[in-house]
Amino acid sequence: MDDKKKSYKVKIEEIDEELEEIKEAVIKYAGNIGVEVVIGSDHKLKITSSEKINVPGKGTKERESLIELLSQLNRLEEVSAFDVAELKKVIKEEKWDSVILDEIKKFVEIETVKSVRLSKSKRED
Repeated sequence: MDDKKKSYKVKIEEIDEELEEIKEAVIKYAGNIGVEVVIGSDHKLKITSSEKINVPGKGTKERESLIELLSQLNRLEEVSAFDVAELKKVIKEEKWDSVILDEIKKFVEIETVKSVRLSKSKRED
């Protein structure tokens, strides 16, 4: 039973890697031809782009410095005793003054994340 489970886990990892390669190829292809939707015979792929905010991890000096900055700016309580999700929301929605956000952004990383979604095509024959 254990060997079968390990075998399935390896297969899943291989499939996940292959899917990731396909996603990257679709994103590149769509970018090259300037589209956000790639339509096939029965399905379509929609490529979206969004920003992902990365905050320094627990136990890092950067995180401690960020907590100290938020405290000095009297904003720590607004992110629920340093609730990372709340801080990301504040940054993404620009809820605070730009001067404050600029100081905080020195501690976080903002990256663009692309995703690919498959759905049935609504084609009329």
